[in-house]
Amino acid sequence: MISLASSLDDLDFDALLAIGRGRLPILAPTWTDYNYHDPGITLLDLLAWIGDTQIYALGRDRRDERLAMAALLGVPRRGAIPARGILYPDVPSEAQYVVPAGTPLLPAGDAAPRVETVRRVTVVPLTLVTVTAEGPGGPVDHTAVNRQARASYAPFGEPPAPGAALVLRLDGPLQPGSIRLSLGADIDGGGGGSDPAASLGRVRLYYRDADGRETRLACPLDTSAAMQRSGVIIVDLPAGGPQEGALQHRLVLRPAPDAALMPRLRRIDLNALPVAQRAHFRIDDRSGSGRPAQRLAIDPRAQFGSDEPAAERAWQLVEPGEAAAAPAVSVEEGGKLVRWQQADPDEAGPDARVYDISEKPDGGEIALRFGNGVNGVRVAAGAAIVLDLMVSCGAQGNVMGRLGWTLAGRRSGWQNRQPIQGGQDGPTVVDLLAQARRALRDQRSFTASRQIAAAALALPDSFGIGRAEVEEGWEPGRRRPRLAATRTLVVSRRGSGTETADWCRSVARALAPRVPLGERLVVAPPRLRRLRVQARVVARVGLQPEDVAEAVRLELAARLTPEGSRGRTGPLGRAVSAGTVRGWIRRVDGVAGLRSLALLDEAGAAVDQLALRRDELPLLVPEPDDVTAEAGSRA
Repeated sequence: MISLASSLDDLDFDALLAIGRGRLPILAPTWTDYNYHDPGITLLDLLAWIGDTQIYALGRDRRDERLAMAALLGVPRRGAIPARGILYPDVPSEAQYVVPAGTPLLPAGDAAPRVETVRRVTVVPLTLVTVTAEGPGGPVDHTAVNRQARASYAPFGEPPAPGAALVLRLDGPLQPGSIRLSLGADIDGGGGGSDPAASLGRVRLYYRDADGRETRLACPLDTSAAMQRSGVIIVDLPAGGPQEGALQHRLVLRPAPDAALMPRLRRIDLNALPVAQRAHFRIDDRSGSGRPAQRLAIDPRAQFGSDEPAAERAWQLVEPGEAAAAPAVSVEEGGKLVRWQQADPDEAGPDARVYDISEKPDGGEIALRFGNGVNGVRVAAGAAIVLDLMVSCGAQGNVMGRLGWTLAGRRSGWQNRQPIQGGQDGPTVVDLLAQARRALRDQRSFTASRQIAAAALALPDSFGIGRAEVEEGWEPGRRRPRLAATRTLVVSRRGSGTETADWCRSVARALAPRVPLGERLVVAPPRLRRLRVQARVVARVGLQPEDVAEAVRLELAARLTPEGSRGRTGPLGRAVSAGTVRGWIRRVDGVAGLRSLALLDEAGAAVDQLALRRDELPLLVPEPDDVTAEAGSRA
């Protein structure tokens, strides 16, 4: 039993909580007779129950509260993300025709879900005859490599040379008019987090006429992110342009002057259709009931034809960021359709034309709720309601490669050479909060040098990162850095010595958003110190001297070149001494002895040790007679 104070101001909250849980009886002799019919006892019990309920609720946030928390952390609520891919015609087209955006393609003899084109494309009866790279060293024909299944080539050189271009010769007639031509680029390697919108215009396209004049072409879509990953590049050929009446056409692709990335192209081809796994429906057979808060329920699976396997998949509204993806609802008013806005009717005024939308997790229903006349406008009885919905089955829409597809309205056959992938289901609240935690972990500012090096190595393959190391509190060419909090990322590119200034700036731009305020990141290539090793070795008895000499040359190249198997992992700035090199040679299989060894610096002077700066690596420059071997004797 517990005695309570005579006024509510003096009440003990812990005591109230214990009372509410039924653990302690109530004793308040100054103002209660201890019975439940007394208002004081009822009030104390009620306060204890409220306190207990609030403590319980603190650990169980509502769904809208958790969604708001995720949005504050930069992870807003989204819908399903459709899988994306590229379709190519099975055979060259014999006629020119337009494929509008949103045209569905159905799988031929497979249970995959439908896909739709994401942009308008003109299918042209052209043939890709030659693929030629032009550069300072002259033209290089990549036509044969472009036709092979697994081979790849550098369309602009490694690294891209100034003025480099990839020229596509196309043969065939073109009908007059505006033509939206599509090119499919199959890039070797992954694309990482490349942003197609930010990369638009990094690869420029031109039309070259018979006299060699070039006309810049508009590029409304580039899903390849400037040829950093596989995607589609769409260009607009002007109506009545230089191509009219010609039977040969040349398209020229040039990287922007500061586009220093290094893609490797497996194949480039014509008439590529960019597609997304989604379905667009227009529903115009619904009308208003005149009742407050009218609710419309729609089963998306019932909108598909009987020949599509839609019932076995969960169809969800797509991500609002998709083109024309947000639900569109129009209501008839005065004989005209008026577009209504998506918002919560409960928080709207009486004149707000708004609706709310929800869907079941299993994809069985999409429900719309309208206003009640006080909170949001009520839909009038008999008023037509027209809905435009775009749905996708998210992760269930990822399909394998090499499937056949049929274009709606035509008998033409198409095929996805690569998988159609990237589809994601609309996340639950748990998924959103998990995504927020990953974003905070993976996108937070750099706190350690190893994080900077790891982020550089994780850049897309088109950067061609070979190695990355960070030197703290140091800047190349200065005794002291201009800012004390300076880190220098010494990064090399595959293919030693190809790190241009533009390429270093590209790496810096990719890492800059994660550099903490007040700190400075400098990106610089490693400096290469040339050296030679002259050695005369004795071969083991029974072995050919030239074979042993070649083994020594390979060992030195592996250790003293940045691209060598051991040089790739060797630390920056490590001095090279004659004693260390002597030990490497003695451990080569087949070496019985070492007659002489000389370590020569860049000037050709013999040194006992070649000292290296913090950003330097050794580069062996061998001469044919630097390493020789003589036969060993049994004596």
